Amino acid sequence: MIIFDRFLCCVKLKLFGKVIGWTGLMISLMIAYATFLVAGGRKSAGQNAPNEVLRHLFNDEVHQQKIGWKKSFARTFWTCFIAISFLLMVRMLRSTIRKGTISTSINLDTSYRDWDNAFPAVSLCLTKGRSTAPIKASVGTSMLREDGGEFKLSMRHYRVMQSLLFVNYQEPTEGISIETCLEMNTTCGMNFDYQRKKLIPHTCEGVMDRVFYMGEEMNCSDIFIPMETEYGTCFVANSLYNKRTDGQENLENFDDLPLRFSNNDYRERSFEFHYRENDFLLYKLFIHTPEELPNGKLESVGLRKIGGMTKFAIKTTEFLNQDDVKYESIEARECRFPFERFDTLNLPYSLNYCRYLKRIQRELETCNCTFPLGLSSNHSMNECGVTNFQCLHDLATATNLEMKTEEGIKRNIGECLVPSCVSMEIVKVGESDFKFGSTTTGSVKIEVVNMPTLRYVRRVTFTKLDMIVQVGGIIGLFFGASVLSILELFYLIYQMFNLKNPSKKGR
Repeated sequence: MIIFDRFLCCVKLKLFGKVIGWTGLMISLMIAYATFLVAGGRKSAGQNAPNEVLRHLFNDEVHQQKIGWKKSFARTFWTCFIAISFLLMVRMLRSTIRKGTISTSINLDTSYRDWDNAFPAVSLCLTKGRSTAPIKASVGTSMLREDGGEFKLSMRHYRVMQSLLFVNYQEPTEGISIETCLEMNTTCGMNFDYQRKKLIPHTCEGVMDRVFYMGEEMNCSDIFIPMETEYGTCFVANSLYNKRTDGQENLENFDDLPLRFSNNDYRERSFEFHYRENDFLLYKLFIHTPEELPNGKLESVGLRKIGGMTKFAIKTTEFLNQDDVKYESIEARECRFPFERFDTLNLPYSLNYCRYLKRIQRELETCNCTFPLGLSSNHSMNECGVTNFQCLHDLATATNLEMKTEEGIKRNIGECLVPSCVSMEIVKVGESDFKFGSTTTGSVKIEVVNMPTLRYVRRVTFTKLDMIVQVGGIIGLFFGASVLSILELFYLIYQMFNLKNPSKKGR
């Protein structure tokens, strides 16, 4: 706080110094002009010089009788005075306009008594497990070659097939041997899309047993929505990507989220769900801000097997906006709202989702293929095949190298440098494991341990009306300009034009 006060003090002193400097220059010019008049008065009037100076300053008749070179000096003085005033006015106007380009500020709000708060988003992502029994039962023990012969499948082939079913952007080639796949064919001897729909659960009930929020049991399908993310298939709860109750559009802000709590509600602010055991699957848990989806920049937690409960204690702080912020331009507020969509999918905007779409676009343009687990990709793995994996891997390596330079960042992510206007700061303050006592399910419990007493609120601090007022004040300060005087100026110009054209005046 002391450093901040010192900074403000220095800023004020710097501004004060500039004002004193310009004022001193003006006074110096006026003193020089007065000195000149005093010197002239002494030459012409001898001992009566002071009286002569006063006559110079206040007697119009005397002024009219002065010689031309004194008038020339006066014109030069006032020309310099007006020019310096004009330059100072231009500098102040530029500073005002530059200030107007960033018209918002972020302040703290502590009036927490009647707040309604959003619970963080929770995502459960499915990854590859240890058992290959489901894939073995689904594809059989052998397959036909293209030449009509029979090909016996080994455990090595089943492992590669299983890895291919769970391929995603964060783990693109883990456990996949291209040579082993090509022993069968370019899709590892299976119909990828069919096997994926058959073996990987795509409904909440296929993964979870029960869901509770603040002690009340809820319908799993109403809370957890299946989505394809950078980590493959995930079940996402309390996200802006959830559909509205009418099913038409995604949610637009935190006020529409299904999981919310009030500071006046003293129940335990917790979210709990029970997940089923499945040897074919492993689970990764993400706790994140509601406008994002699971991505490589988020911390993930691998859930333990059945019979235990994992409890997380977290603290949250929301970033919100006043209503008039949305009417400011994106450049002025330096953020983008989720409803300001920029793609044909009409999905909410977020920083990582924007970069995700950019990556998919680069992959399709360069390799004519992308990982199938994308929000915007309808590309089938049967069409893509494993032969394009090397191209995707090389592209990712080249992109990571380019992202180390400023030009590479602009070229690869471009417009995806603008953060979201709504966000949430989440701090994990504790994690513990308990015995759950169940032989068929595991449990996760997430609790917000703090009653939120602090928010970051983005406000409009410099409106267009403020800019008009400041610009008008600066121009009026130096030249006495107003709407009335400007109209009078135009009228005088019109009168001068009429005097130069008597014929028009006569008409």
